[in-house]
Amino acid sequence: MSIQTNCTILQPRPYANCSGKLLLLPLLSSKRTFDLPNELWIHVFELGAEGREATRFLRSLLTVSKRFKDIVLPLFYSSARISTLPNLYSFWDHLHTADTKWDSIRRSPYSAPGRWVQRLDLSNLPFTSQSAALEFDGILTKLFPLLPFLSSLKMNPSFILSRRAIGALIDSTLGTAGVLMLRKLEGLSYVPQTHAFQYISGGVSQVQPEEPLVQLLRHCPYLEELEVIGRGLDSTELDFLNSAAFEEQQSQQSTPISNIFNLLDSSTLGITPIHLPALRTLTLLSHLHSSALALTLLISPLPSLKKLTITPYDDVPFPYSLNSQFILVHGTNLSSLSLLTPNSNEWPRRVHRSPSLRTILTACPNLRHLGLESPLPEIQIPLLPSVPSESQKQTHPLEILTLPRPTHTSFTLLRTVLPTTPNLRAVRARDVRWLRKGMGLRAMEAGVQGEMREWRRKLARRGVRVVDGEWKDAEE
Repeated sequence: MSIQTNCTILQPRPYANCSGKLLLLPLLSSKRTFDLPNELWIHVFELGAEGREATRFLRSLLTVSKRFKDIVLPLFYSSARISTLPNLYSFWDHLHTADTKWDSIRRSPYSAPGRWVQRLDLSNLPFTSQSAALEFDGILTKLFPLLPFLSSLKMNPSFILSRRAIGALIDSTLGTAGVLMLRKLEGLSYVPQTHAFQYISGGVSQVQPEEPLVQLLRHCPYLEELEVIGRGLDSTELDFLNSAAFEEQQSQQSTPISNIFNLLDSSTLGITPIHLPALRTLTLLSHLHSSALALTLLISPLPSLKKLTITPYDDVPFPYSLNSQFILVHGTNLSSLSLLTPNSNEWPRRVHRSPSLRTILTACPNLRHLGLESPLPEIQIPLLPSVPSESQKQTHPLEILTLPRPTHTSFTLLRTVLPTTPNLRAVRARDVRWLRKGMGLRAMEAGVQGEMREWRRKLARRGVRVVDGEWKDAEE
C-alpha cells in the first residue's frame, strides 16, 4: 500500500556529478488555523500557572502577541506576593496611577489592574522596625480601596493592622453593596481592647463602638477561612489568674455550669452575632481566650465550621476563658480539632491545660482528626458516657490522632483511646521528624526515634500507622 503525495523537487544543477535535490515546501499553511475563544485560552493559562514558576510563565506570555497580553494580564495581577516594603510601595503607586487615569466612561466602574487583584500575600514581608510598620500600615490604608474584589489576604502576624487600615478595607465595599468578597483571612494579629468578662458582668457600655476586626467580619459573609493570632496581653494578667486572690474571688462569685449558656445570650450581652454561613476553617491562637472577638464568634452560628485550631485554656475558668466553651458550642459539626500553643519569645513558655479527653470526644461526635497539646488532657474512664438503652459499647469515628511527642504518658493515653476508636488509622508525632536514610542502627533505635519505632511495631498489629510531623512514614 503506497501513499501518493504531491511534492515538488528542485534540482538546480541536473548535469553535475553530485547534483543536490531540494524539496519545495509551501511558505504558508494551506489550512486555516482554528481560532480558540478567549475563555478557553484563559483556562489553558490557568492550568499552566499552577506551578511554582507561575509568575515567570505568565510574564513570558505577555510578549507573544497583543491578544495574549489582553488575556494574561488579569491572570498576572490576580495573585500578588510581595516580600519587601519598596515593592509594596511600587505596587500601590502603579495601581494608584492607573486609577487616576480611569474615567466613568469605561464599561467597568473599577480601575484596572486594581480590580484584577484577588489574592494578596504579605506573609513574607519582614518586620524590621516600628517606623517601617507605620509606613506599611499607611501603604495598606491607601492600597485597600483600590482592590474591590480582593478574596484572599495573608498577613505577617508581626504587623498589627490599625483601625484606619481596617476601616479602609471596609470602605472598599461601598461600591459592592457593603459586602466584601474576602474568602480567606490569614495571619491577622489582634490586640483585644475589651474582655469577655467585662461584657458578661455588664462593665461595657452599650454605646461603645465595636472593635475594628469584629466590624470587618460583619462585612465578610463569604468568608471561608479565618486565622487570628492574639497579641498584647499583659503577662501580669495570667499571674493574677493563677494567684490565691483570684481563687478566693472565684470561690465567692463562682458561676454554675448550668448558668453559663444563659449568660451567653446576645440580647443580654448587647452583642449582635456575626453572619458567617460559609466559614469552614477557624484558627484562634495565643491570647484570645477572653477577647471580644472570641465572645462574638462564640454566640454566632457557624453552621459550616469543620476545622478548628485553638489554644487550650481549660485551667482558666469561665468567664475569663471561653475556649473550652467554644469547643462545647461549636464542636458538633467539627471534623478536625487541633489544640495548639504557639511558640513565643517569653520565658518560661506558658502552657495551659486542655479539656479532658472525654469532654472533647463527647462534644465532637463527628471528629476525624484530633491534635493534642502538652500537657496532655486528663483521661476519664469511660471516655464516652454510657447510654443505658444501648447494650453495645459506644465508639467514636476518630481516624487520626496527633500527639506532641512520643512519651510514656502519650502511649498510656493512646492505649486508653484505642478501644473506643476502632477507625483509628494513623498516629502523628507533631514535633518529631524521622531520621533520614543512611543513619546508623544505633541512632535509629536511640531516644525519641527508638520510641517512635517501638510505637510503630506495637501499633502495626492494629493497622495503625505512625507518621512524623511531615506526615511521612519511616520508610518514605
